[in-house]
Amino acid sequence: IIVGFPGETDADFQQTMNLVEQCEYDALYMFKYSPRRGTPAARLVDDVSADIKRERFLALERVQRKVQNRLCENYIGRKLSVLVERPSTRGEADMMGHSTCHKVVNFRGDAALEGSVIDVMITAAKPNSLYGEVVNS
Repeated sequence: IIVGFPGETDADFQQTMNLVEQCEYDALYMFKYSPRRGTPAARLVDDVSADIKRERFLALERVQRKVQNRLCENYIGRKLSVLVERPSTRGEADMMGHSTCHKVVNFRGDAALEGSVIDVMITAAKPNSLYGEVVNS
């Protein structure tokens, strides 16, 4: 989502905020508008100030974080199948992978699990990922 696109009004931005709250996106790519040479938008008058772009970006980010946190917290206590991909950047003793619902999941484990699909019980929701414990079958 681009905030501060030329011509964006306060009402337009409020509709964007409402959409994000209503749709409850798992994740968003958000950017402040900036002209890119050679694009049709570069010919438009950039009439939204840098301060307003920053304020709108931060407001949208707050709303998305709130939605994302609520959605992630719904996974606590659930068992997810996870494709183990690599060591986690979160901790030396942790591995990470993606669940079948495309959530990043970190958990205690070693490199021997890499490439396998395992069950992980989700114990915590982090800002951009889930954390859990390997469920032994």
